[in-house]
Amino acid sequence: GPPPSGSSSSSQNPSREPADTSPRALGKQDSVVRAPKVSAHTDNDPIGSDSTIQVGQNEISYIEQEIERVIIQQRLHCKPTFSIHDLAGAIQVPVYKIRFYLRYVADTTWPEFRMKWRMKEAEKLLESEIHRSHTIEALALECGYENRSTFYQHFREYFGVTPSDYIKTMVEKKASAG
Repeated sequence: GPPPSGSSSSSQNPSREPADTSPRALGKQDSVVRAPKVSAHTDNDPIGSDSTIQVGQNEISYIEQEIERVIIQQRLHCKPTFSIHDLAGAIQVPVYKIRFYLRYVADTTWPEFRMKWRMKEAEKLLESEIHRSHTIEALALECGYENRSTFYQHFREYFGVTPSDYIKTMVEKKASAG
């Protein structure tokens, strides 16, 4: 006759194996974040209209921590060719999950994300007074920009002033403080 329904050989395994903490397994053990329903695919939609993408909350936390760790330790954002594929390889997470994280969790895009990290680098270097010994072009190169105009454009967009005005304001603040 037919086998009894509801029986499962895996539920009869009494041995306790250690929990799998790989990124792939983490996504299966917790609450899930789903991409919202998208009515139509658009060219500026990096994920597309596939609303079946799901990433677990633990995996999101893992992606968040690993992105920060890898970017800070390896300074990937300072490489002119830094791509989402470089980041995916460094943290060993598929590109589509990083795009999902950026879009639905961090509410940003890849270009905005990369620019933010590069501008944080510029700010850190300017605070260390690199401008005393380096040109703004050298600062741009140090932050991953291959040309001055893109660096200036991003700097103005991020800080609201040119690099020169930022430096001038910084110098004035230090002079008035001490």
